Amino acid sequence: MNGLRWWMRIVGGVNLLLGLGFIPFVNAQRLGLIFPPLEAGPDTIVYRALIDWMFLFGLDLTVVGAALLYWSRDPARARPLVGLAIALELVHGTGFDLYYATRGYVSVPFYLGFAAVHLIAVVSGVVLLRRGRKASLTRAAVHA
Repeated sequence: MNGLRWWMRIVGGVNLLLGLGFIPFVNAQRLGLIFPPLEAGPDTIVYRALIDWMFLFGLDLTVVGAALLYWSRDPARARPLVGLAIALELVHGTGFDLYYATRGYVSVPFYLGFAAVHLIAVVSGVVLLRRGRKASLTRAAVHA
C-alpha cells in the first residue's frame, strides 16, 4: 500500500497545484501563455467566461487533489477514490489534452507532453491499485 500512498500524494499534490493555478487572478496572468492567439481582451465577455469556466475546472482539480492527499493516510480504504482519480486522469487529463491538441489554438507539443504525464498517472495508478487489491486478498486468505 505504500506505493499507492505515494501515488495518491503525488497525483493529489499535482492536482491541487494545477487547480490553484486556475484561481481567476492567477489564471488571468497566464491565459496568454495558454492561448497565445486569444483575440478576446480582459474586458470582453468571452475572456471573462473563459476565466470563469477554467476556475470551475480548477475547483474540480483542487477537490480531487485535496481528497487524495487527505485519504493517502489510509489508501486501502480509499480505493474508490483512487478509481475515480484514475478515471478523471484518463478523461479530464489525457483525453482533454489530446482533444485540445487537435483544435489548432494551443501548443501541440505541450499538450501531447501533458497527455503523456496523465497517461503515466493512469497506468501507474491502475498497477498500484491492482497490486494493493492483490495484497489485501492475500492477507485476507492468510487470516482466514
